[in-house]
Amino acid sequence: MRQTHKAKSRYKWRHGALCLYCAVMLRDPQLLISWLDARLPSVPLFQHRRFFRLLAFLLRSAVLAPAFRFQLQGLYFYLVGKISVTGNSRSRSFLLSGGRHSGSNMQLRVSEGFTLVRTNTGCLGLTVRFFF
Repeated sequence: MRQTHKAKSRYKWRHGALCLYCAVMLRDPQLLISWLDARLPSVPLFQHRRFFRLLAFLLRSAVLAPAFRFQLQGLYFYLVGKISVTGNSRSRSFLLSGGRHSGSNMQLRVSEGFTLVRTNTGCLGLTVRFFF
């Protein structure tokens, strides 16, 4: 059965593995943020939390991988906003941190990105930092 272009564009993990791999290898959080900005409006409302948990698992595994592969020392991923809520909604936050991460550690270099991601229910503030 042949899929239309519209059906293909709704796939929420389209090019996700490649983007995640390139963002970690290049230590460029802005690449990951731009992919999330493009994909999140198509994610259904009740799938946001599951989507971010899987993304957090993949990012954490990149940090905990052997040092010669990705060469990331640490990770900071902070998301705040209306995450998978309806009705009388409240702001929620999602924090992932792993490995060595500190703004005051002079041995670590930091690559940082921030954006506002628009979804069906509102806006999410997203901050991603890679420490290497």
